[in-house]
Amino acid sequence: SLYALGTVVAPIIGGALAEYTWRWCFLINLPAGAVTVVTLLLFFHPPQNTGAQRVSFLKQLDLIGCALFIPSIIMVMLALQWGGGEYPWDSATVIGLFIGFAVMIAIFIFWECYMGDQAMIPIVLLRGRSTMLSIAFAFLFLGSFVIPVYYLPEWFQIVKSASPIRSGVMLLPSVCTQVFGSLVSGILGKDRIY
Repeated sequence: SLYALGTVVAPIIGGALAEYTWRWCFLINLPAGAVTVVTLLLFFHPPQNTGAQRVSFLKQLDLIGCALFIPSIIMVMLALQWGGGEYPWDSATVIGLFIGFAVMIAIFIFWECYMGDQAMIPIVLLRGRSTMLSIAFAFLFLGSFVIPVYYLPEWFQIVKSASPIRSGVMLLPSVCTQVFGSLVSGILGKDRIY
């Protein structure tokens, strides 16, 4: 229900923010993230292995893996964003970002293998065929799913000359059918899983 509510309300709120105070688009996630972090620290108590020494939640996080992964993704995103526009594809900046991404992601993969079961992404999970096929399906499905959600509002604004709020309203029929389909498939699939 939260997914459905968020999916329906987000285009309108996003349109209002983009039309009037677009700078808030960068700051709107901070309060929600802060509430999430505080809630996790106060109320989340992960199960402990029997006979194991109790370790705090923060010590169980793979902070080094996170510190390797985030910059690598930022570098590849910057290279793809700047390449061909801000800088030519053969510029030292773009090539350096791609090389930095390759080096950082290689170090990240090595670190994840070294950490084993305590890693941010345990490599043992990726060995299963069903897991790898699920990841491939999600990558392909979400790649095709996100394109209309991303480009329809731009099309409404550029071709139809709609305001950002109007663009969010015009997106509602598409979003509502997606929410309806998700709810129906979730209800029908719930009985078949067990």
